[in-house]
Amino acid sequence: MARLPDPRIRERLREQAVDYVLSHGMGDLTLRPLAKVLRTNARMLIYHFGSREGLMREIQARLREREDAHIQTWLHASKKRRTLPEFLRWHWKHLSAPQVRSAARLILELYALALRHPRYYPGVLEDPLAYWQKLTEEAGVDSKVDTIEATLLLAATRGLLLDLCATGDRARVGRAMNLFAHLVESRAITRQTNRTQDPRSPPEHWAPRFVLEVECGRLFSLLLPKRAEAEGPVDNALGVEKLLGGPGIGGKAGVDLVGIIRANDEQDV
Repeated sequence: MARLPDPRIRERLREQAVDYVLSHGMGDLTLRPLAKVLRTNARMLIYHFGSREGLMREIQARLREREDAHIQTWLHASKKRRTLPEFLRWHWKHLSAPQVRSAARLILELYALALRHPRYYPGVLEDPLAYWQKLTEEAGVDSKVDTIEATLLLAATRGLLLDLCATGDRARVGRAMNLFAHLVESRAITRQTNRTQDPRSPPEHWAPRFVLEVECGRLFSLLLPKRAEAEGPVDNALGVEKLLGGPGIGGKAGVDLVGIIRANDEQDV
C-alpha cells in the first residue's frame, strides 16, 4: 500500500515555495531549480503536488489565504463597521507599499499565465470577482448591484496596480485611486439620501455613469480650442458641467463629482 504524503512536509514546502516566488517570480519556474532551493528534489515535489502546475495552484491558493487573512484582520479590527471607500484606501496603501511590490507583480504574472493557459490555473481569472462581491457585501453594498460594482472595483484596482508596476509612479497612481474612492464614497452618500427620501426607489447602476462623467471632463479639456492654453490651466470640473448641461448636474451627486474633480486637479498642479 502506497504511503500517503505527510501533510506537514507538504505545508512546509508550500510555504517555502510561496516565499521563493515572491522574491523571484514564477514565469520561468521549473521544479529542479526550485527543489534545489527548497533542499529537496523534483521527485518529492511531484509526489506532494502532482506536477509543476499543481504546485503553482497551491502557491496561488496560499497567496490568497495570506491576503485574505490580512484583509479580514483589518475588517474586524474596528468595532465600527468598515466602509467600502475606507477599504479601498487602506487596501491600496497596502498594495502599493514598496515592501509588497513583489506580491503585486506576482498577481499580474499569475493573470498573464492564466490568460495563456487557463486550464492550468483555474480560478485565477474568475475568483477575484467573487471575492470582490463578498467584500462589497461586507461593506453593506446593495446586493442587487454588487456584481456591477464588484466588476468596477476589481477592474479599477487591477488596472491601477498594472500602472503602478509598469511606471513605479506611486504618487500619481495613488491620486487616481483616491479619486476613485471619492467617487465610491459620493455614490454611497447619494444612495443613502435617496433611500431616506423615498425607500421604494430602485438601486441605480451608478458606476458607468460616474466613470463617464469623469472621462467627459478629461475629454473636454482636450477638445478646448488652442487659445485656451494661453488663458491658463484647463478647468476639468467646468468641462463636466458644460458637457452635461450646466452646474448642478445629477443633483447632489453631480455637485460632489465636480468638487472632487476640481480638488483632484488642484493636487496635480
